Amino acid sequence: MGVERITSAFRSLLSMAASLVVTGVFDVLGLFGVATGTVPLAVDLALRGVGLVLFAALLARNRRESEATQRADAKHSA
Repeated sequence: MGVERITSAFRSLLSMAASLVVTGVFDVLGLFGVATGTVPLAVDLALRGVGLVLFAALLARNRRESEATQRADAKHSA
């Protein structure tokens, strides 16, 4: 259950504020003297796509688990 929540939080971050992830990494690299630039639009859109894929995967998993639970409940109540 913990991994699912962490994945969901990461998915939300990627979907809504993908550039924050990259900016944070750039800031940490800057502390070590590595020169970085701005976040390119392609990187931002790619990370948002990753967030969308994670959302779809979690949605499908939750739907399968819900259907399995409903079938088990119906089986036990009958």
